[in-house]
Amino acid sequence: QRSNGGFGLWDSDSDEEHWLTAYVSDFLLDAQQQGFNVPEQLLTTAFKRLLYYVNYEGQMYSESYSPFPKHSNFAYKAYAAYVLARVNRAPLGSLRTLYDHHKKDTQSGLPLVHLGLALIKQGDTKRGKLAIEQALKVKRNARLYLADYGSPLRDFSLMTYLLNKNNHGGAEQLIFQLADLMSNRQYLSTQERNALFLVAVELAAD
Repeated sequence: QRSNGGFGLWDSDSDEEHWLTAYVSDFLLDAQQQGFNVPEQLLTTAFKRLLYYVNYEGQMYSESYSPFPKHSNFAYKAYAAYVLARVNRAPLGSLRTLYDHHKKDTQSGLPLVHLGLALIKQGDTKRGKLAIEQALKVKRNARLYLADYGSPLRDFSLMTYLLNKNNHGGAEQLIFQLADLMSNRQYLSTQERNALFLVAVELAAD
């Protein structure tokens, strides 16, 4: 963890990775809720950084490495919004602004699911449901580099996991698309393996 609360890949002097900062914060929150001892200061500074992401209206420097900087910007902000909403700390006004003005920037359904669930958790059910409905219609192009560590398989897996975990409709239709994607794959990335593990545990419990 860096001094500003964000996370780098290797140590506290590494460049900040915005999507991974939300990812690590999400994991730490899961660990805490499972009973593991997570230092409170670690989470507090991470949440503070995520709040900055959600409220900041511009794009941060790292998006210059992405050929689709608007998607990258929307993806990490939407993920940050979801993590903050899990602990009821996501500002509803910023979530609405993100949805109303930037939903068109996404190249994948996953950020819209993150944002939709955040909106619902923070009280805007109408926008939240619309975001998720739109998410189910977005098809990620496997050939595009989007700087969010994802792929169609990773994103479909997490979308299925999140919708089922939060008791929201839509997961059923994703399962069949997920099965089709898996049938054509021989190699899985770390993100894909982790996402498939999560959705497997979630579905096995249901």
